[in-house]
Amino acid sequence: MTNSQLIALCVAVDLAVTIPVVVWVLRRRVTAAVAATGLDLGRLREFTSEVERTAEEHLRTNWSGDTSTLPMVLTALMAQIEARAKQEGYPIERPLLKRLVAQVLESRQLVNGRELREALKQVA
Repeated sequence: MTNSQLIALCVAVDLAVTIPVVVWVLRRRVTAAVAATGLDLGRLREFTSEVERTAEEHLRTNWSGDTSTLPMVLTALMAQIEARAKQEGYPIERPLLKRLVAQVLESRQLVNGRELREALKQVA
């Protein structure tokens, strides 16, 4: 075995050991950080699913497709979700709420991305 082959073998073994250890440590830190915040991930997942259902239902019910009314519809939707978040005890700030609503509506393809971004700029 040549020196370069030996070095390559050592690097491969080092990576095979180091990567799983780093992944394990990072997972433990994330789990510990989440536990320290006191968040229940199951409840948070349920809340997120509820936000998705609420956003889709609200948009389908209250928006005719006219882009001039979209900011008003989004304002009402965000107020509804914000009230629900406070009720559940989640301190969600407005910028995060905007991103969450945008992500839901774009992923469900309910609103054109450009139109959504323009409407969200007008929402307080």
